[in-house]
Amino acid sequence: MLMASAEADGAVPADLEARCEAVRQQISKLWELNRRLEKSFEHLSTAMCHGQKIGQISSDEFRELEALNRRANAAKHEGLGGPGSQGPTALQVARSNGDEPIDAQELGNRISELERSYALYIGRPLRKNEPRYRFQNRPGNMGDFVAIACLDALGEDGMEFVGDSYRLKQHAKHSAALQAVNYLGVLSQARNAVVAGADAAAVAG
Repeated sequence: MLMASAEADGAVPADLEARCEAVRQQISKLWELNRRLEKSFEHLSTAMCHGQKIGQISSDEFRELEALNRRANAAKHEGLGGPGSQGPTALQVARSNGDEPIDAQELGNRISELERSYALYIGRPLRKNEPRYRFQNRPGNMGDFVAIACLDALGEDGMEFVGDSYRLKQHAKHSAALQAVNYLGVLSQARNAVVAGADAAAVAG
């Protein structure tokens, strides 16, 4: 009843249930992967990349996880009101003086990797400020950083990729780049499959 009343009063997003379901699936997959990999990753993006690197995640599973993680991150961070409307969460405050989890070690230099992957996918050298990055508002300059990688050359309106939250700004930027790298990898795989199919059809014909 309280939830229904809050929704009626506009106190929560109208799509709260869908957002919660996306995050629930993200948490469930992270829990499952950590047990499969015998690790303690805090972010699904780094867990799935590690799993792929050691051969524990197939291409099909990686593609499904990438879509799920992108959807859940957007649900947590996008379209939730004006800047400064809310303060940092208790989790963000608790982590503000702590060490980064093992996820930061898994990140690597994803910014450079994105630049290479992006240029390769669009078939031209990158221009100045490609890709763009922006950061979500941090009320009172407290809490973790959340970066967003903006790939303006994808599609008609471009695409944005929300990274995971990190204590260090540069780690957050690498995380946003990682989300974009994962997506470009899925796109490239699909495009290569189409080309291979066309080549096979031409040979057969």
